Amino acid sequence: MNMKKIRNHLLVKGYMSLPLWGKIAIPVGVLVLLSMLKGILSTGFYLGIILLVAYLGFSAFLYIKDKTKS
Repeated sequence: MNMKKIRNHLLVKGYMSLPLWGKIAIPVGVLVLLSMLKGILSTGFYLGIILLVAYLGFSAFLYIKDKTKS
């Protein structure tokens, strides 16, 4: 990609116009948010797996219970 196009992009211009603390805070904030998102997604994944196993176990229990009645 052409460097002139990159330098003229609105996000790059906005980032370059930030003071030094802003140039440091933006990447740090993005990293913090990504790590929080990773934690939320992994927690949700494991919770989903646990609930899926519980659902399958409970439905198998009810299936077996229903089979013994007939």
